[in-house]
Amino acid sequence: MLTYGRKDNFTRIAVRWEPILRDTLKLIRMVLPANVGIDIQVNFNVPTVWADPIELQQIFTTLVTNAAHAMSRNGGIIVVQVADEQLDPGFVATHPGLLPGRHVRLSVVDAGIGMPPSVVAH
Repeated sequence: MLTYGRKDNFTRIAVRWEPILRDTLKLIRMVLPANVGIDIQVNFNVPTVWADPIELQQIFTTLVTNAAHAMSRNGGIIVVQVADEQLDPGFVATHPGLLPGRHVRLSVVDAGIGMPPSVVAH
């Protein structure tokens, strides 16, 4: 979706994701409501990723901002997790486009009320 929206070319390079995540979260913290916090759970042994650094920053920003909006009424903690994942052939067989091997998993978890079933169905 982000690639489609950016009509220009993007270049994937080996990127150290951790500084991009830290810088992005610093900026986001400045605009978060006072009742929303961030808990960062990062495995620093996670390798570099093959990505466009700007696209990576946009992904971090979008996921964390959406989580903050979901919790703006009641507040809570957004948990951002980055972990090393080893994907086996059985898993990738059911997930087209993935290859077996070492991957990075990003999770952003919020305590929002979630989407109504009508939105999920859409």
